[in-house]
Amino acid sequence: GWTRDLFDNGWTTEVSQCAYGHRARKRTWLYYVGPDNPPKMEWNEPLASMTVSALRLSGRERMYQAEALATPPAFRSALIDLTRSACMVGRSL
Repeated sequence: GWTRDLFDNGWTTEVSQCAYGHRARKRTWLYYVGPDNPPKMEWNEPLASMTVSALRLSGRERMYQAEALATPPAFRSALIDLTRSACMVGRSL
């Protein structure tokens, strides 16, 4: 979940883009500052079907760089919603 920053009004969290449709375990840190508490994210960690690492320790197939760098549409939408909620300071978008 979200953790409150000790030194300012920000919140941090780590999410797995795999929860949003990425085929590899691609974790991403988010930082949120807004008028209210940050919205809920998908914090589950589904099993990844592929890897982005050159090391094949997991036994999973390595994906091409273009797919590894891509953002799943569901995660893009969640980030847009997060940005909109942070910008709702006395105005509507």
